[in-house]
Amino acid sequence: MEASKKFAEKAEASTTKMHSMTEEMNALTQKTKQETVSMRIITLVTLFFLPGTFISVCLFSLTYFVRFHLLSPHILSLLTLSNRQL
Repeated sequence: MEASKKFAEKAEASTTKMHSMTEEMNALTQKTKQETVSMRIITLVTLFFLPGTFISVCLFSLTYFVRFHLLSPHILSLLTLSNRQL
């Protein structure tokens, strides 16, 4: 009879512990779902803007303006001076 009580107490303690662990895992799962949605949104925004950014940098870089003589010589000399100081 005494062994049955101890076994029942241990079983109850184990059940309580497992219940709390299950609740913690559920909360963690909910947070993971929210973060997954956020990461998908960030990925979509990046996929939308990154190609345009790449193309604009390639087309409108300093070499583009220098190649077609769109910068005045004074501005060009200032830019080269600032690059030398780096």
